[in-house]
Amino acid sequence: MTSKDACFYALAQIGGAIFAGLTYSGAHGADSFPLGPGEGFGWGACLTVEAIFTFVLCMTVLCVALQDAKTQPSQYVAFIIGSCVTAGGYAAGPISGGSLNPAVSCGIAAAQLINGGYFYKAIIYSIPEVLGGLVAAGLYRTLYGEEANKQAKADSLLPSVSKSSA
Repeated sequence: MTSKDACFYALAQIGGAIFAGLTYSGAHGADSFPLGPGEGFGWGACLTVEAIFTFVLCMTVLCVALQDAKTQPSQYVAFIIGSCVTAGGYAAGPISGGSLNPAVSCGIAAAQLINGGYFYKAIIYSIPEVLGGLVAAGLYRTLYGEEANKQAKADSLLPSVSKSSA
């Protein structure tokens, strides 16, 4: 995937999430919910669980969706990822809302603008979410460097890993 394609993909995700957030708000009479710590929790706990469960989600996606079809039955991939999202949502939900995705954070914040909310909270949420994703990608590359390189060349999903950069 080229950097240009990755940027378009990210913008499409954010645009879709903003549209979904506004649709939710419209369907509920302009009602929405803010990003922020759950009752009894602070920002430290909130951002920590966002980083941890975003890492878990990204690592799960990398490990199951990018594996060779011969070794990973494709009919289970969606179930595994969906189960990870569900578990992460239940675990992080009371603490942070369980956004686990910068695009989702942007969608929630955009919908909250209608009620006088602030979009900057999406940026605050996105920082640990991006860090969690980067740590997952780095760990995946460390654990499966050669395999990731072969799969990247086969699928054109990831930049190639060369011996000099590994």
